[in-house]
Amino acid sequence: MAYLRLPAMVTTLVVVLMASWSAKASVLGTYNDRATWEALTSGRTDIDFSSLGLAPGAFTNYSTAAGLTIGSANFTGGYGGSSYQLYALNPSAGSAEDWNSGTLLAGPSWLTGAYFQVGLAGGVTSFGLDLMSAYPAGATFRIILDGIDLGITVVTGSRPNRTFFGVRTDVPFSTVRIVFDSSTPFGPQGLFDNIAFGDAAGGAPPPGGETPEVTTIVYFVSGVALMRWARRRSIGVAAAG
Repeated sequence: MAYLRLPAMVTTLVVVLMASWSAKASVLGTYNDRATWEALTSGRTDIDFSSLGLAPGAFTNYSTAAGLTIGSANFTGGYGGSSYQLYALNPSAGSAEDWNSGTLLAGPSWLTGAYFQVGLAGGVTSFGLDLMSAYPAGATFRIILDGIDLGITVVTGSRPNRTFFGVRTDVPFSTVRIVFDSSTPFGPQGLFDNIAFGDAAGGAPPPGGETPEVTTIVYFVSGVALMRWARRRSIGVAAAG
């Protein structure tokens, strides 16, 4: 008895399409204006770290695997493995960390593999924060949602102009990881404040109408591939006969 074996190309193509399309299609929009993002976010939670009660110039060390937890949000920073670095800091006036933002979080200096991560219990579909950097200001960061790098980058401005980044998705995510994006071996220190998250509310549909469902795309492409494979197979059988 002969069994029909699908070519490996078709199986691989289906898997790649489902992974890439599901990841990219989930992003409803990214925002550099906080007011616009807030108008499209419901049930919002805001965290500005002032509740930590730090005096000017004071800091608290949270450089552990547990990091800092406030409500349903957990904050960690480090270099990968078991190496952690994260501080809550109320900068002294005029210092490189002073962005007129009060108490903020200072992550690791951005060596290769360094990251700042926010864990969001239960998952959210909308997230925003202020990004800054010191030594120097003006750095590029990459945003990763639930371990998926969607190619989102954010460039910080010059002090004291904080850079807002917001993102909305149509599927919940529970981690936001921010990594320094540079080819140089040493980079600035990332600073983070005014964390906010909630549920994506409303918003315009994707440009050009509805986005095709993943299954529709997979069925179409895999069907075409199967037809071409079957045609080549029939030609080969005829030639052999």
